[in-house]
Amino acid sequence: MTHGGTVSHRRTYRIPVIETSTSTRLRRRLSVAAVVALVGLSSVVPMTASPAAAAAGKITICHRTHATTNPYRRITVSQSAVQNGRHGGHALPNGSTNPAVYDSSFSYAPTNKYWGDIIPGGDADGLVYNGSNAIALNWTTAGKADFVTYCAPLTPTEFYNAEIAAGQTQANVLADLNDQAANEDAALLAAIGGSFTVSNLATWTTSVTVTTTAATSVTMSAATLTGTLTV
Repeated sequence: MTHGGTVSHRRTYRIPVIETSTSTRLRRRLSVAAVVALVGLSSVVPMTASPAAAAAGKITICHRTHATTNPYRRITVSQSAVQNGRHGGHALPNGSTNPAVYDSSFSYAPTNKYWGDIIPGGDADGLVYNGSNAIALNWTTAGKADFVTYCAPLTPTEFYNAEIAAGQTQANVLADLNDQAANEDAALLAAIGGSFTVSNLATWTTSVTVTTTAATSVTMSAATLTGTLTV
């Protein structure tokens, strides 16, 4: 659909739900959450947005870990979560001489595995949010390269395991996951009670499974994705 010369992108999602003994209310809640989670898997595409539309927009970012094997987790969050160029304040600690973003050629000490989040900015490679102001963090040549090379779609369990292996405390990792507000976690959070905790950690990989298939009916302005939510 074209509005004033600007091409907008619309996606339709069909989510068949495999029902179990879970209550009807929870199934409905998870169905909605699954749609949110699937939308969060969309890649970053150039577009324009008015200030009003931007306020409710979503943006895909690279959220840092402390693991050199998996230095970033690719997540989609609300525009408000990255206002002022921040996401949970995850930049380099004050006084750090590390590179601003992950650098495979840099020698990180075991207790000094720090680098910053990467949030796309408002140039030809990124997106403009908040009207005319670009929201960006580490959207540099190095940051853009990391976005392509190291920004992986980790599950909460994969993120947790990578962080624990890197020496982070369990409390810090859980707090980080709850702070991320990732669209990809919406269905799982609904199934486990709304937050990641020590008591539900063992159920993260069994509480809910979202399976998607290839897009169909793909045109310049729309596509249909089919997925299965298993509770």
